[in-house]
Amino acid sequence: MLQPFITALIPFMPGYLELPESYVGLLKGASHKYIRRVPKSGGGYRYFYHVGHGGGIANADHFVPGASFRFDGGHYHIKSEEGGKLTIEHDETKERKTVSKAELQSMLTAHHEPAIKAHREKVAGMLADARANKASPKQIAKLEAQAKAAGVDDSKTDLKASAPPAKSAGLGKMKIGESAWSSIAEIHGPEYASDDGAWSEPDFIERHKLLLSIAKKGHLDLTGLSVDQVNDVKQAVAEIAESEEDGGEAKIARSLMGIIDKIDSAMMATRYAPGRKVRIGNQLTGTIDSFDPKAGKVSVRIAGRDTPLLVSISNVSAGE
Repeated sequence: MLQPFITALIPFMPGYLELPESYVGLLKGASHKYIRRVPKSGGGYRYFYHVGHGGGIANADHFVPGASFRFDGGHYHIKSEEGGKLTIEHDETKERKTVSKAELQSMLTAHHEPAIKAHREKVAGMLADARANKASPKQIAKLEAQAKAAGVDDSKTDLKASAPPAKSAGLGKMKIGESAWSSIAEIHGPEYASDDGAWSEPDFIERHKLLLSIAKKGHLDLTGLSVDQVNDVKQAVAEIAESEEDGGEAKIARSLMGIIDKIDSAMMATRYAPGRKVRIGNQLTGTIDSFDPKAGKVSVRIAGRDTPLLVSISNVSAGE
């Protein structure tokens, strides 16, 4: 049942993640931390976990009814399109309004500007380093394509410093069940070693190579992985889960999707750990006293205030 995926485990890069519509229930709604979700013509959705994937967060080709985009602690969903105008509704605030595609692009670009800028600088630095170190033409061409998609001014790339160190996700070992481990381990099978499969693109292979390198019996070792690498691991796990779901193994698929929930919870706990400095809105700063993941709120101690302030995480920016 894994053959459509494993046939690809040869050539080796991130792209988009496709999941069938049946995964909506498995993903437990709001706990699914996707950046963007786009409906597929044959049913189901493509899920994106990075602002740079799939043509970027503001890719107008994805502005279709049924698509949704992360914004202010929830997602804006495109409800309908008429006369070049989109009706969008926020799933948390329930705000509904009509905007043009250009207006939605501006909204999303402004909201995700820090992540977009960081991605652009990272890709520019990687391209500059590749050229300076005389990387292979194939590697440089790959990075040039990524730079173009990220909006890098290639004429200035050779003047840029090296990309900043990848931000650590701060995670360690994570327990996984026997069925999930068996499913992940199965992609080692030599019978799947073929380069003519439907999933032969390098990004897919790179994700699964990373997953295999950290998968051990009973646990995944996420120690030392960057945030981007953890997101790639999540996508690889979800891709295997999709294969199991398609093969009728719903229980195994749920076990695999449970790994993503655990990773999301661990990353949230790390991001909002007690003692971390945060900014509330544009001005107030303080230190996290406690974090309630179910309520999605943090208790923040602010200088000059006797009691902690309880704030929704959607209004908080965590410090480094």
